[in-house]
Amino acid sequence: MGIILLPFIFGALCIGIYSLIQSIKHIRKKQINLTEIILGLVVSLVLFGLVCLSYIIEGDIWALSPMMRIPIYLLIIPFALHVLTKRSKKPILVKLSKVLLINVVFSALLGIVYGGLIFEITAYFGLTPSLISIRE
Repeated sequence: MGIILLPFIFGALCIGIYSLIQSIKHIRKKQINLTEIILGLVVSLVLFGLVCLSYIIEGDIWALSPMMRIPIYLLIIPFALHVLTKRSKKPILVKLSKVLLINVVFSALLGIVYGGLIFEITAYFGLTPSLISIRE
């Protein structure tokens, strides 16, 4: 499983670092303002909450699942949407692209710093991680 997870996690980390560098460049050029930064943080927290909620709804958690879900839903998909919308001529899509870029930065930081938090949240709701998910 490590053969699959390591490149996946490394790729997500590279996306996070690239997004951080691009965000700093845009902030220095004053192309990203405080509103976009706040929206990016809110979107990141909402997505993290939705990932936690998905585990609670499912009723079980696979031990390696957060290493797959968090990068996919919090980093890879928003980054792909950022790439698709950044060259748009429509102002709303350009703003969305900037918000998604900031979202990826906050999500990467959230995933790195609070990656184990998802286990604590699910344990609070009575879910324990297992290697094999068994549905009754």
